[in-house]
Amino acid sequence: MPTMIMTTMIMTTMIMTTMTVTYMIMAAMFVAIMTVPTVMVATVIMPRTFLLRVAVGLTVLVLVSVIMMVFVRVLMTLVLLM
Repeated sequence: MPTMIMTTMIMTTMIMTTMTVTYMIMAAMFVAIMTVPTVMVATVIMPRTFLLRVAVGLTVLVLVSVIMMVFVRVLMTLVLLM
């Protein structure tokens, strides 16, 4: 029984690590893809207010990454339950 628990823990850790790396890559790609249109739209709407543009961009990025993280966690939980 203890061996089983150990194996499960190791597997979980491995899955978590893999998922974390995958999530980071996905997030980086997502951020890169999202930044371009956001900046373009922001430039068109408000060319003067640079600071506001930066603030809006950062807020959007934070929200997106939080949503992505929650999504990945839920996905991971489902995979582990299966």
